[in-house]
Amino acid sequence: MTFLTVGTNLSLSQILGRCTSSFVKPLNMLPTQIATQAATHQSSNKIILSTPRAMEVIDLATITHLEAFDSSTRVFFTNRPSMLSLLPLRSLVAKLDKQSFFQCHKSYAINFKHLLRYVKNGDLVITGDISIPLARRRKGSFVTQLQDYYEC
Repeated sequence: MTFLTVGTNLSLSQILGRCTSSFVKPLNMLPTQIATQAATHQSSNKIILSTPRAMEVIDLATITHLEAFDSSTRVFFTNRPSMLSLLPLRSLVAKLDKQSFFQCHKSYAINFKHLLRYVKNGDLVITGDISIPLARRRKGSFVTQLQDYYEC
């Protein structure tokens, strides 16, 4: 029997008692683990939300918009009822994909994937014909980010 280990933290004297030969190959796994986790995270497009009752794994594509609610955030979806996240809106938006999500108002953020139209009076209409206000001071950055989003 041959035993191969990756690292030196195993007790070789215990293993060698049962093996006919062994090889020890030290390997720094940290860069490999980081790359694997990054690739998995980017390809999954999911986020974990802390709610009052559980930690929920959420597909970002199903989020239509976010609304500030006291010091927490109500998250609205296409495929399920809304849920309350324990994070404030600003913190939650910081965790989301910067290209797909935009905080259009101090109390609202939208997912560009669900934007239907921008009404010149300052409203954004999203899936479900829901009107979300666009703050006047955020109009310029909204138009820029919207153009960037659809150029990708």
